[in-house]
Amino acid sequence: MNLKSFLFTLTAVLVFANADAQISKAEIVATGLTCSMCSNAINKQLKSLTDVDSVVIDLNTNTFVVHLKKKPL
Repeated sequence: MNLKSFLFTLTAVLVFANADAQISKAEIVATGLTCSMCSNAINKQLKSLTDVDSVVIDLNTNTFVVHLKKKPL
């Protein structure tokens, strides 16, 4: 999965997360990461999204845990 399609998918998930129920975190598995620069680029893009509070990376499993900001009800 290339970076653009990955970010498009994440954006779509975050847009649909604006329903009444709040999602507090999302776990994303990114396959095909070959170097730390790839994971750093994804990390930087995820953190630049307005609804993202923090991102935790596990390079052993290529997993990004995205913690979302709480919105007032």
